[in-house]
Amino acid sequence: MKYLFSTLIIAISVLLNACGNTTSPSTISGEIYGYVGLYNEYEVLQADQSGVTAELLEDGKVLQTVLTSADGMYSFKNVQAGVYDFHFFKRGYVTPYNLADTVVWINNQFVGRGKFKLVGGLQFYSTIEPDSTSWALKPEIRYQVIKDTRKVDSIWLRDTLIDSKVMKIWGSGTVETRKILFTVDYERTLPLDEMKRNVSVVIVNNYQQNLTIPIISNANVLFGECEYNSSNSIVRDSLGRIVNFTEKGGDYSRINVKDITVQANTLMPNGVKHYKDPKRFTKTKELKLSLID
Repeated sequence: MKYLFSTLIIAISVLLNACGNTTSPSTISGEIYGYVGLYNEYEVLQADQSGVTAELLEDGKVLQTVLTSADGMYSFKNVQAGVYDFHFFKRGYVTPYNLADTVVWINNQFVGRGKFKLVGGLQFYSTIEPDSTSWALKPEIRYQVIKDTRKVDSIWLRDTLIDSKVMKIWGSGTVETRKILFTVDYERTLPLDEMKRNVSVVIVNNYQQNLTIPIISNANVLFGECEYNSSNSIVRDSLGRIVNFTEKGGDYSRINVKDITVQANTLMPNGVKHYKDPKRFTKTKELKLSLID
């Protein structure tokens, strides 16, 4: 009985001590982390995104200062529960929307348990002016007309009068369709291997209808190509003259578009300092082509 009583006293003592040492929620620490995207003057995400300064503040006082790692990550460790502000900055970089060199986030509550990720599209862009000459296009568009022809017989050539009767004169000829291969030449390669060049070839026909054909080229190439397929089908006689139809009516000339005007353009980078300025284009000269000659 005495032994049982002593054991009970010890158990109560341990329980009271445990209750007295309960950890207060305000002393439980945790981690706050996040990501900063770092872009160069060509709006390309950099391989090395290190060096952005991140500060943790409470009531205007800086508690921790860390730098982003190569993958753009930052982390504040052993942070107590509370309400905090955050500052982010890197020399020579600004945000693309208001050109601020420091991003400030205020009144962020942290409960102090586990890991908390700060969300938000935090991005900094280099203030170096981009080299726009890399986007220049050579003025002339090169082209090659590729014709697909097949021979046909019984092409109506003309009517003639024989013994007071109208007689049709028939002969041989061809039916022709065509496509055009356009080549746009670039003055220089692009500055970075991971970049892509986007060129638009705009084709306007004689009815003022527009067709835009995109060309996407790797950074290290000096030209881009695209094809335009004409919807015309042209029947010609042996002298090369366009005629309307053949005797059996299976082939006839369909001329939907007589001529086109072709011009290529590409967007030149403004750089972050002129982010809100109108976009700038560089263009080739206009090329005029007949689709029936």
